[in-house]
Amino acid sequence: MKKILYFLFIMPVAIACNKSTEGDIAADSYDIEMMESVPEKIYAAGAAKDVRFASNPQQIERKVIKTANLNIQVANLDSAKTNIDRIVREYNAYVSADNRDNNNYRFTLNMTIRVQQDQMEKMVQKIEEQASYVHYNNINAQDVTEEFVDLNIRLKNKKAVEEQYVKLLQRANKVEDILKIENELRVIREEIEAKEGRLKYLESQVTMSTIHLTAYQDVYHVERAPAKSFLLKIGDGLSGGWDLLKNIVVGLAYIWPIWIVGGLLTFMAVKRIRRYRMKRTKVV
Repeated sequence: MKKILYFLFIMPVAIACNKSTEGDIAADSYDIEMMESVPEKIYAAGAAKDVRFASNPQQIERKVIKTANLNIQVANLDSAKTNIDRIVREYNAYVSADNRDNNNYRFTLNMTIRVQQDQMEKMVQKIEEQASYVHYNNINAQDVTEEFVDLNIRLKNKKAVEEQYVKLLQRANKVEDILKIENELRVIREEIEAKEGRLKYLESQVTMSTIHLTAYQDVYHVERAPAKSFLLKIGDGLSGGWDLLKNIVVGLAYIWPIWIVGGLLTFMAVKRIRRYRMKRTKVV
């Protein structure tokens, strides 16, 4: 009778323990399954938010990148450069690139200037005042609102995925599961850093507009030959005399018909004169 009572007492306890163990195993399995389904659930929720966000376009702040390309001719490049540097300081801008190229015919200045977007057009007008002639002034506007919104939503979703992976990592017990979660965390964090970097770049381009400036000055330069020494002048004289002699000989060769006709006339004249003298001698 005592054995039966002991058995009846032990069985419920054993069954309860068994259920508890199965529950822990099921919880671990559920965590791993959740880890695999986390991205899909988070991205699905993000997509729904994206649809709601797009349905209210008036709430979207436009993100526009402005770029100006300016090519001008100036009377004096040094003076123009001094004035342009003053204009840069006046508008709290900065020069990100400054290159100069000089040759015998043109002095050229290439500058890249970054300025607050709302000040760009005023600054361009100020720079144009330094020009004697404006070849072109092009201002381009690139709307990156769609990319900006998309990056923000994707970044928010990835951070939510990262948070879920961190929670799963805190609950994981197996080494295999811990390694798997840490690898997923590494990948998602690299993606987050890439998107944050892209967002910072876009924000910088939107906030600060870019002016690509080319200014040049035409130079009318006449090269002078260096002075020659006395010996060089004598050498040039001898060379010039020899060239003159050759030209005379060539010129005489060109008039050979005149030499022949002249020779014949001279021969005939000499012959007649001799005959005439011989006749006079006989008469005397």
